[in-house]
Amino acid sequence: VFRDTVFNDDIKDLASDALEIGIDSVMENEILAEVPIVKSVIALGRTGYLIHERNLMKQTLNFVKGFNSGSIDENKLKQYRDKIYSDSAFAEKELGRIIIILNKQVEDYQSLVLGKIYSSYVNGNISWQKFCEYSEANERMFLTDYSLLQKLSKELQRHLDSEDKYKIGRLIGLGFVVEKESPASEQSVIDQVYNNFRSSRGRDNHMISNIIPSSDYEI
Repeated sequence: VFRDTVFNDDIKDLASDALEIGIDSVMENEILAEVPIVKSVIALGRTGYLIHERNLMKQTLNFVKGFNSGSIDENKLKQYRDKIYSDSAFAEKELGRIIIILNKQVEDYQSLVLGKIYSSYVNGNISWQKFCEYSEANERMFLTDYSLLQKLSKELQRHLDSEDKYKIGRLIGLGFVVEKESPASEQSVIDQVYNNFRSSRGRDNHMISNIIPSSDYEI
């Protein structure tokens, strides 16, 4: 059911439509009710849909939306789809892991991000091992962590407040961010030069700090 929901081209747009109108409306829509994951939940009985199954359905639809939000090479997608349908052990290993994660998720955005990570894996941009690492980190993130990552990626570190700096500790723990002066960081030449200037006590130190903005963290 999950496999047919993710790798069915006819469901790409339906997943977004279903999320827009709400889960209860999906159950009553004849077209959306044919989506495999939706059909499976309906089959459990229309009286008081189980909360667990309803949540899995919603998270799966968010996952599908994220998976289809990017561009995947058609040949790579076909090769992966063929393997998923021909090798049951392979499908159980990879799709089974994703289902377990979605089963535990309560935040829609995390499922959307997981779909994007999976898309990157299918596209050959990251390995399965990296997918597992990113999916685990994604599961442990707070929703506010995503906006903080965007701040850091856009070099908006001077706009970080005390609460942001507290959250950075979590991102460091997840392996997404390092302190520039830590052994894990890779300083550029300009960073090394600037740090040398910062450590000096010359009269031009203040002027240099205005030319080259301080940046304490990197992704």
